[in-house]
Amino acid sequence: MQLGLQLLEYTINAIRSRIEIEKAERDRNFQELVAVAGSAIATVSLLQSPAKDFCIQGSRKDIFPKIPYFCDYPFSFSLAFAFIVGFIVWRLRKILL
Repeated sequence: MQLGLQLLEYTINAIRSRIEIEKAERDRNFQELVAVAGSAIATVSLLQSPAKDFCIQGSRKDIFPKIPYFCDYPFSFSLAFAFIVGFIVWRLRKILL
């Protein structure tokens, strides 16, 4: 009986260790998602106001001559830039970690 009990304990410990590894992997993936989303949201919030200010001040032709739709859709361009920044952050995290 003692050997059977010991085998069951080893099996339970192996299952517990697998569960802990899966929990740690889920937590790491969630932290990566939060880091990437946080950098993208911060980029959008930092670019939204200056983009509007540049277009409102009448300096559209001086600052953004090669991007004709920037002043018409500043949120879209800041959102696209946020996706680019999010991808860069995600890629750097994959390379460095």
